[in-house]
Amino acid sequence: MVKFFLNFEFRQQEREQAELQRIAEKRRKEKIADAEARAKVKKQIEEDRRARNAKYDEKHEEEMKAKQAELDQIKGIVICLE
Repeated sequence: MVKFFLNFEFRQQEREQAELQRIAEKRRKEKIADAEARAKVKKQIEEDRRARNAKYDEKHEEEMKAKQAELDQIKGIVICLE
């Protein structure tokens, strides 16, 4: 009878330990998934920022070319008037 009780207690401890391991594994997988999701969002934010900067740089370059062309035109008129 004592042997049966000890065996039962041992099996109960094994089940509890297995349950704790399942819970720990589940939490570990959740943390990994959360970290992956955060990394994905961070990467998307960085890509969006780069796209915005590239668009701004392109627009700024076009504006500078237009201003330079206007200045060149004004210089041409001034030179013709001299």
